[in-house]
Amino acid sequence: MARLTPKEIGRLLKAEGWRDRKDIYRKFHDQPAWLAKGNVIILHGYRGHVREPHFKDLANAFDDAGFNVATCDLPNFGKSKPKNPKHAGQIPSFAALVKVAKSMIYAMLQSESKHGLPTIVVGYSIGALDIIRTLQIYVTLQDYLAGAACISLPLRVEHNASEEILRYKTFIEPLFGVVAAVRPH
Repeated sequence: MARLTPKEIGRLLKAEGWRDRKDIYRKFHDQPAWLAKGNVIILHGYRGHVREPHFKDLANAFDDAGFNVATCDLPNFGKSKPKNPKHAGQIPSFAALVKVAKSMIYAMLQSESKHGLPTIVVGYSIGALDIIRTLQIYVTLQDYLAGAACISLPLRVEHNASEEILRYKTFIEPLFGVVAAVRPH
C-alpha cells in the first residue's frame, strides 16, 4: 500500500479541480489517535441512508473494533440535498455516486489524524457498485487502500427494477453486455 502525505494528496486534489461536496450529508466518528487501528468508509445501498438500523450496526461494529468510521448519504438519499427535488430517492447519474465515493476516500486519506492508518472501503448494494466503479476509473486510488468489501452486489436487472424495465429485460441484458464490451470504461 503506497503512502502519500496529506500535502501530496492536497496537491492531487487541487490538480483534479476537486471540491468538497457541501450537498452531501456526512458523518464521521474518530477514535483517539492512540487507539485507532484503521479507517473505514461505508457506502449504503439503493434508497438507503446512514441512519438505517443495519447500517448503524455495521458502522458501530467497526467503531467498537477501533476504526475511524466515515459514512455519508449518497446524492438524493437521506439527508443529502437533491439538486433537483424530482430526483429525491433516485440515481439520475452514476457519475455523481463515483464523485462522492472518490471525495470520501480523498477526505479520509488527506486527514492528518488518519494518515498512515490502513483504509478500507465497504459498500452495500449500490454502494458496492459505486466502490467498484470508482476504483476502476481512479485506478491509482487502489494503491492507497488496504482493501474493499462489497456486500450484496446487485448484479441482476431485476434488482429494484421498475415493471417497465422488467418488461424489456430480455432486450436490456444483452444490450448492457454489448455496451460493456464496446465501452468498458
